[in-house]
Amino acid sequence: GLCTLSGRRSSRRRFRARVGAFDARRPEMRHSFAFSNLCGNVYRQGNVVFTRDGNTLFSPVGNRVSAFDLTSSRSYTFPFEARANIVRLALSSNCGLLLTVDEDGYALLVNVPKRTVLHHLNLKGAVGDAKFSPDGKYLLVAVGRLVQVWATPEIERTFTPFSLHHTHSGHMDDITTVSWSADSQYFVTGSKDLTARVFTLHAKKGFVPPTLGGHRTPIVNSWFDRSRHRLYTVTRDGAMLVWRRYEQEAAAVAAVARGKRKLAAEELLAAATDEAEGDESATTMERWELQDKHLLDRS
Repeated sequence: GLCTLSGRRSSRRRFRARVGAFDARRPEMRHSFAFSNLCGNVYRQGNVVFTRDGNTLFSPVGNRVSAFDLTSSRSYTFPFEARANIVRLALSSNCGLLLTVDEDGYALLVNVPKRTVLHHLNLKGAVGDAKFSPDGKYLLVAVGRLVQVWATPEIERTFTPFSLHHTHSGHMDDITTVSWSADSQYFVTGSKDLTARVFTLHAKKGFVPPTLGGHRTPIVNSWFDRSRHRLYTVTRDGAMLVWRRYEQEAAAVAAVARGKRKLAAEELLAAATDEAEGDESATTMERWELQDKHLLDRS
């Protein structure tokens, strides 16, 4: 009886030793779990973005982001969580960086291939729209009535990743949409004040940001064509306005402004002409005219 009891005890000791060795080799099997996917997710708010090839769709789901592979009918959810519900997404041109902005104005910059958060940024205000430039070097963010241009951070972790390039103003109400030109040198903003404005990325002598009016409801989207000869603005009531760009001498543009009794615009153009100081390239001004208007079927 003693031999049998001692044999059982030795067997139990050998079994416990083997289990302990197995747990030592695989400690993650005991209490480590990795987030895989979010099932039953429902779209609530915010914009959706596609990759350049159109095969993958990124969509906000509450305070998370889900990606849908449209070719293989698969989906996955990023493991990070925002502080509040996400309202805006922006994807870089090379699909390597994803910017998420929540309702409180907190932004997260995400490495898409590795699905990890690189940087945090507090924009200190409600964000109406955000877009990466086509060349991927700059990030455009509409915060209230201001539009901020940030230098795109590097994928590697750095101490001060975000660098503010410039802040533009001029709208009287919150900005609702921003869009880049194909060459990443110009961008257009649309606002609740029923106007759109065209800005340059870098300061140019003699350039006065034009204001495009004539909208009856707030602008919900705007964009350039590839040649930047035409500009399209879409309003909430379903109207699409087509604008055409003309290049004229500064004196001619001032004459048009004088004819319409826009004294403020005339003074700005006169100041820009004086600053040119004989530079012929700086005396050429841009003028946008309404070319056509389409009423979209809202039914």
